[in-house]
Amino acid sequence: MDLASLFSALQETQKAKTTVRLSERNVIELVTKLKQLGILGDDLLHTINGKEFLTTAKLRQEVLGALQQVRALTARSTRSAASH
Repeated sequence: MDLASLFSALQETQKAKTTVRLSERNVIELVTKLKQLGILGDDLLHTINGKEFLTTAKLRQEVLGALQQVRALTARSTRSAASH
């Protein structure tokens, strides 16, 4: 096969509709296995329910966001108490 034929075959394959779907459990098992093999590394964490994955950077961002919300609520509460 020449390059043009390979390119044409690739385009046809990409246009084709896929009927194969992985279940949520299969995806979790696949990601877990890729982590065990060291392909994904330790940066990927799974949530308590085991149905979602997030990076340590995303976890840090979510924790910092939650802390900012707590600080804002605390500041509002303190100002409100001081005015009474």
